[in-house]
Amino acid sequence: MNFFERQDKARALSLRLTLMFILAVILTVLSVHILVATVYDVFVNETQTSVEFDATTGEPLDPNSDSVSWGATFIRFLCDRNLFLCNLIVVGGLILGASLWRFSALSKGGPEGVVKSLGGAPLGRGGASARDRRLYNVVEEIAIASGTPIPQIYVLENERSINACAVGTSPENAAVCVTSGALDLLSRDELQGVVAHEFSHIVNRDMRLNMRLIGVLFGIELLSMIAVIAIRMLFSNTHVSTSSSDDNGKNSGGVAILVILLALCVLYLIGAIGVVFGNIIRAAISRQREYLADASAVQFTRNPNGIAGALKKLGSPDVGSAINASGAEQTSHMFFGSVFKSGFFQNLYKTHPPLVDRIKAIDPTFDGTFPETVVPVAVDEPFEPTTSGFQSFAGASERSAVESASTLSVDAASLYGDWARVDESADANAASRQIRIAPRLLEPIPSELDDVLVDVTGARAVFYGVLYSHEPAVRSNQTELLNRLETTEVKERLGHVLKLVEPMSDAARLLVVRIATPLIKTMTVEQYQTFRRIVVDFCSADGRLDLFEYTLQNVALRELDIYYRLSKPIEARYSDFANIAESFRNVLACLAYEGGSSVDDAQNAFAAGCEVFNDNVETPRRENCTLAEFSRSLNQLAFTTPTLKQQILEACWKCVLWDGVVTERESALLSAVTAALGVPAPVWKEWAK
Repeated sequence: MNFFERQDKARALSLRLTLMFILAVILTVLSVHILVATVYDVFVNETQTSVEFDATTGEPLDPNSDSVSWGATFIRFLCDRNLFLCNLIVVGGLILGASLWRFSALSKGGPEGVVKSLGGAPLGRGGASARDRRLYNVVEEIAIASGTPIPQIYVLENERSINACAVGTSPENAAVCVTSGALDLLSRDELQGVVAHEFSHIVNRDMRLNMRLIGVLFGIELLSMIAVIAIRMLFSNTHVSTSSSDDNGKNSGGVAILVILLALCVLYLIGAIGVVFGNIIRAAISRQREYLADASAVQFTRNPNGIAGALKKLGSPDVGSAINASGAEQTSHMFFGSVFKSGFFQNLYKTHPPLVDRIKAIDPTFDGTFPETVVPVAVDEPFEPTTSGFQSFAGASERSAVESASTLSVDAASLYGDWARVDESADANAASRQIRIAPRLLEPIPSELDDVLVDVTGARAVFYGVLYSHEPAVRSNQTELLNRLETTEVKERLGHVLKLVEPMSDAARLLVVRIATPLIKTMTVEQYQTFRRIVVDFCSADGRLDLFEYTLQNVALRELDIYYRLSKPIEARYSDFANIAESFRNVLACLAYEGGSSVDDAQNAFAAGCEVFNDNVETPRRENCTLAEFSRSLNQLAFTTPTLKQQILEACWKCVLWDGVVTERESALLSAVTAALGVPAPVWKEWAK
């Protein structure tokens, strides 16, 4: 199953969750309505002994009649439409409003809010220890290899168990949290498997559903919270009033207080029961996705022993996966393993499949025996160029002799499906059926940049360095802009960066920018706005926007704008090809002309891409395929559904690979396409293997 199908399933689960939430609200409103009718019945019969009501018609009866019943008012209030409507508006609105508020707060606060409730501490790229640097390298490797944004990284220092989670509402503002126990007890292969599992949730958009689950449960749980607060207030006020009242006053108010207290207890039970069923729903939704995430981790790492070994250590009675933080229960469905200690709640809220079943799905030879103890792993991975993220994702890293590490290898079929291959039956006139990658796309990145990309100052210097112009007049304008808006430290770092990035290809520069982007996220909003202004002005300093500058803005600034909430994540709007046909043809034509050596080649490449939609149309004229038109069309394609995005991307691949050659400009355009669509970008080193 590829990640487009997984995204569609996540959207289907979101719809199912919405329907379950509506049903839960209706049942809760009915329960509260019955409770209110009961309280009204007691109070009316207590205070109005002169007026009774017929149980059938609801009409007042003669107070002297023998047919008076204490249940008459209950039925009257139970059947009262106005009362039910009032309860629906108050209770339903309260639950819905609380759920929306909670989800909105989580979305606006980004992953930091959830991470802080778990006791997470941010981890910088430089790292304070060998184990922290190893974690950052692993996360960076998988992000680069899978073509996704590099998430923020947090360590749960107070948790000695083995566990991890992915938090956020989109890949652009995602965060990966790993427990201290996982860092101490897992080998590099095992840690890689755990992180790859969490990346599956990021790539497949499971995180947004997870955040919605938190909001839904908060809304239902609010009734119990209100009941607890009201009971405390009632006891407090009762103590004050009874200490200053006579016996007659206490007797007259005793029944009322007792009724209110019982009603609040019932309200608490209604909320508590709702939470229990909500947790059961959450567990049911979560379990199947864990199997799929385990399978994706194997695809990402090409090493089933890594995640299987981590799961086996997870089952050790000496370690486990329990999380002690107060916010663990509401985020239990986000974690790699169950956060509950052995007992009733672990059995009731089975957010994860049994460990034995998960391991056997990866390693059928597993006999069900877990290690009694887990010995801490010696971590000896210095932060040196030989183990940098620049080299390791391409399989060129040199590992420590203490551990045997797998080579991270992600091919296109793992992410996009079998169609991401050159068709052997394609046009026989094509030069070659073997993919040839432009040599500049495979050039190494200077490992000295690792010493620069350790903080936000170095990251800013890298951004400016890759955009610095070779033209003296333009460079002078850029330097003047930096002198006005940037710090002396950034300008000093820039001198060293320029020597490293000037010989680099555009593809290598884009990769460096991707690695630098997470460090930019440590700025304040005001600092980022200044930084963004400088980047945009750097791009337009010569009065025009070239393909590299356009791609950089699409890849980096788009991600950062979403993270800083200057723009919203894209929501699916178009599911029918007819709605986006013109935009699709414009984007495909730009790709065809950039890769074709002649007009005929471009037309053949365009036709190969159009076959995906059976769209038999003429190729747009070359003079109409401008960067501005490409950008406008791409912005519309961003609003398509996952299934339609898969077809669009398939068409783009068929267009680019028609002649079996990938050029630098084709690569840049594809990077812009994948960034706008929010799908993984290609890693050409893997395609060249």
